[in-house]
Amino acid sequence: MGDPVRLEDGAQGCVVSNSIPGEYSDGYPRAEWDDLDEAGILVMTGDAGLTFCPRSGIETRDVEVLLSPARSLATLARVRVGDWVLVERAVEGEVVFNAITGQYSDAYPQAENSRDEDNGLMIERENGARIFYPLDSFSDYGEAIEVLRPAKATG
Repeated sequence: MGDPVRLEDGAQGCVVSNSIPGEYSDGYPRAEWDDLDEAGILVMTGDAGLTFCPRSGIETRDVEVLLSPARSLATLARVRVGDWVLVERAVEGEVVFNAITGQYSDAYPQAENSRDEDNGLMIERENGARIFYPLDSFSDYGEAIEVLRPAKATG
């Protein structure tokens, strides 16, 4: 899970759930995807949004695992709402939603931020400025992201 991939149509994204070994992210739990007829992977792309790739497509190489910019995409798949991040060694802020993991803060609910053009990550800087990074900026251009301070545990 978290692997950056390129689909047959050229769209790039990262794996958010993988039913073959039974790995599911918080935003895409097993209960929501167990009724699919075939095991496979769920890929969040900037172009097509959430895409299911069945095992047969993976085995026939319709899905290619990318090596670069693997680090940025794999990190992006682990970034959580509330994490304090640094993007491109220049912009710091708190993650307020991450469509790749399916996590949204109360201030940025999924219902208002789940259009195809919202596939990415939004951070809020200390001064209140919000910056949206589409998934394509990480897959196509290799934007680097680093978690400086994980979100505080709740509960």
